[in-house]
Amino acid sequence: MSVPSTLPNRPLTATQLEPHIERLTPWAVQVTLCTQPRDSFPATRLQSISEFGPEELTFVAQDSPYAIAWTYQGQPFLEDHAERAYVLLRAGTLRHTRVQTPDEHTYGLGEVSGPLQKNGRRYTLTPRDALGYDPETGDPMYKHWPTIVNERGGVWSALIYDQPQPMVIDCGCERHAYNGLYTFTEVQGDWLRYVVLAATTLPQLLSRLTTLLGRPPLPPRWSLGYLASSMAYTDAPDPVAALLGFADEVRRRDVPCDGMHLSSGYSMHDSKRFVFEWNRITVPNPDALIAGLHERGIRTIANIKPALLLEHPKYSALKEKGAFIRDQTGETQVAMFWGGDASWLDFTNPVACEWWQSQVRSEILERGIDGVWNDNNEFALDEAMYNVSGQPTYSSEQILGMATASATAQREQSQRTGLRPFLITRSASLGVQRLAQTWSGDNITSWNNLKFNTAIGLGLGLSGYASNGHDVGGFVGDAPGAELLLRWIQHAVSYPRFSIHSWKNPPTEPWSHPETEGAAREAIRLRYRLLPYLYSLFYEHAQTGAPIQRPLLYEFPELLSDPGFDALLGPSLYFPQMAEGEREFTRTLPGEWYDFHSGQKYAGAFTAAAPLELTPLLVRAGGIVPLGPVTPYIAPELDIERTLLLYPGQDSKTTFTLYEDDGQTLGHQRGQYTAIRFTLRCNSEHLELQSEVLHAAYQPPFKQLQVRVAVPDGRPLHVTGDLAGQADTAHSYQLFFPLIRQEEL
Repeated sequence: MSVPSTLPNRPLTATQLEPHIERLTPWAVQVTLCTQPRDSFPATRLQSISEFGPEELTFVAQDSPYAIAWTYQGQPFLEDHAERAYVLLRAGTLRHTRVQTPDEHTYGLGEVSGPLQKNGRRYTLTPRDALGYDPETGDPMYKHWPTIVNERGGVWSALIYDQPQPMVIDCGCERHAYNGLYTFTEVQGDWLRYVVLAATTLPQLLSRLTTLLGRPPLPPRWSLGYLASSMAYTDAPDPVAALLGFADEVRRRDVPCDGMHLSSGYSMHDSKRFVFEWNRITVPNPDALIAGLHERGIRTIANIKPALLLEHPKYSALKEKGAFIRDQTGETQVAMFWGGDASWLDFTNPVACEWWQSQVRSEILERGIDGVWNDNNEFALDEAMYNVSGQPTYSSEQILGMATASATAQREQSQRTGLRPFLITRSASLGVQRLAQTWSGDNITSWNNLKFNTAIGLGLGLSGYASNGHDVGGFVGDAPGAELLLRWIQHAVSYPRFSIHSWKNPPTEPWSHPETEGAAREAIRLRYRLLPYLYSLFYEHAQTGAPIQRPLLYEFPELLSDPGFDALLGPSLYFPQMAEGEREFTRTLPGEWYDFHSGQKYAGAFTAAAPLELTPLLVRAGGIVPLGPVTPYIAPELDIERTLLLYPGQDSKTTFTLYEDDGQTLGHQRGQYTAIRFTLRCNSEHLELQSEVLHAAYQPPFKQLQVRVAVPDGRPLHVTGDLAGQADTAHSYQLFFPLIRQEEL
């Protein structure tokens, strides 16, 4: 039913909103509200799931004004404002207002600035090319991720706005004398579609949230290594010499490295960047360049952009076919882009998608390039956007459409080669996390960025987008000083994505400062030693939705006010944030911890040494940490050893699942992997490590696992379970990896 014109800024009733409520699972409910008749709504970006059982999530609705109150297992946790829950504003936006209580804690919202907790902040979810953003206060940023995570009264919940329009989400910033404490979401248009879900714990909520949003498949293992990048290489007068020179230098300096991003300079013609158009003067033989990097153990990821400058050789033909986003009159929309005026491909149009996929295949993948880099893809046009059908289209739809088009071309290539695809994206919207890794865009070189980028990444993980990272050293601004670059590299060991990237000349590299080159090398080597642990965390995320890099509150729910500047990598490794000039850090942490380097034990409030040459790193008591060899690059044939370090607790029981596959092919999707769950039990008399083979259908190059108690401990170690082995000493064992017969592979 239409809303009379006299009703803007007045609360709406059930009759005016025509609510449709659908139970998705026992713990999730979808609400759709609309003030005008509609034939259809945009397609959902959530996964279709079937789960049955007793209703855990319940609600009560009042009709006038319309409002809903929610309970989880009988505990209230979310309630619409009883007097102003849904209001159609004169600006053409629909506002959803909720009650805020003094004791609730708000997180999530994807990639937004500030500390981990969002109480008192307001955010604009309209993707922007936010070059040099302020990570503490900047808004808006690159992504559209309308997912609010909340804790109230012991209940964890999420509120997902499953719709593409720009919106503003207020987490208690606004105040009104007559309305008490409240939060709100303002969405462009006259309809809302949101999902409420709840859980008892944060890990359970993240499992449920990622079940609805969808989880990514396992990436290629090489993508977990050091991925080099700089505008300076491909913008150089001789990009081939610059790129091959870096590859030779990284090997000469014995710094492990697995990838090189090809920034857009490879497609630059007289300062204009033409997507997919190689400059055959500066890069006369692209295939030979890629082969040369491969010979040096370096994979490549090529930058591509969704806008075509008017001078692009293919512009006229694509305009003729109607492939671009249009304006309100139906004409091709032209707007400012990098290098001049341009038009953006319309990724809701099959014509644009088919052309894009053909170019990804012919100009990127068939040349042997290993990954695709969707960049400058915020679709931040100044005017309203319309598709080929004359209907409004939004940035978030185009971002997902572009990711889908790139991923489709990669999927076809993978089916031919059997190798895993790798896609990264700067901007993102709901659904993109199933397809691509991301990073926090074009940050600026500063200690404050190092600090707040960690909170941004952790917030993304709590929002269901765990595969993320940041430009190590800062993308723009002054070159990082020796201490800042080193501390950033050390802290980035905990990032799911590790990439040193810059728009500086000379580029930022691990050896930019001779006085800290050795320590930078050791930090990157530590990253490579931790790959078995890190790769197992990627597997855990694909199975359960658990964040890879996670905030302390994920493991310690009493730390609800944690600002998110320190980070956990998985359940056991703690990376403290270091300020400029610090050579020690003081913290108060639950439980017991060990210094990774010295074995020193800490508990409660403590001060720990953090000399500049060592990566600040503590290991949680009870931790089970698998290590591998340091190799120049990641390849199955080089992965020839495994060590399992044990960090005993007091009276404790901990588990960790070690996951192994070839890291390259799609064989794991056919069951060609091995997973072993280790359980460490500690009591006053002894330590027991139990092994349980969950699946055994991949034979790695190594045949043994070296088990070692990593710190001095008087209790003997007993090893039990599925893996046979023999004791070396009272605190170390050799376990034999399960041998797989050829017919089982």
